[in-house]
Amino acid sequence: MKIIVSGPPGSGKSTVAKKLAAKYNLKYYSIGILQREMAQKKGITLTELSELEEKDDSIDKEMDERQKEIGKEEDFVMDSRLGSLFIPDAEFRIFVDCKFTQRAQRIYAHNRADEGGNYDTVEKNLSLREESEEKRFKEYYNFDYKDMNFYNIWIDNTKLNEDETIKIVLDQIESYLKKN
Repeated sequence: MKIIVSGPPGSGKSTVAKKLAAKYNLKYYSIGILQREMAQKKGITLTELSELEEKDDSIDKEMDERQKEIGKEEDFVMDSRLGSLFIPDAEFRIFVDCKFTQRAQRIYAHNRADEGGNYDTVEKNLSLREESEEKRFKEYYNFDYKDMNFYNIWIDNTKLNEDETIKIVLDQIESYLKKN
């Protein structure tokens, strides 16, 4: 089973993806983790990496190739904003959404040094990063990862806790699996 979990930063896509990987005993991949590792190797923040990616498409191409390679595997869960573009044959393409302010609060609460130190910086960097990604995705791929036509499960977890979110997603997957 191939499962893609997409959504904006801080929406909970990694949490959902990890839980699904554990539930179905699937390998877990995170493009976000790969991006953070790349930024760390370059000694820059994620926001700075996004700005660099606007000028140098080789960074995105490297991530694209990694996703395509992962897509050749049979069983996995991957959290990625572009996963449904590169792995359109995934049985489940899930979009996890949440209001901007709550996403910024979640990122701040995780105390990710690569996102900025204080809440205002986190919010500013998150906004800049999202603008950069949307610009690049449109320019490089003519792709809007927020277009719900690319997903067969969509959930807004703004008012849900982690367990409620996972339960809804699992219920939808299990319902589909029983029918097929």
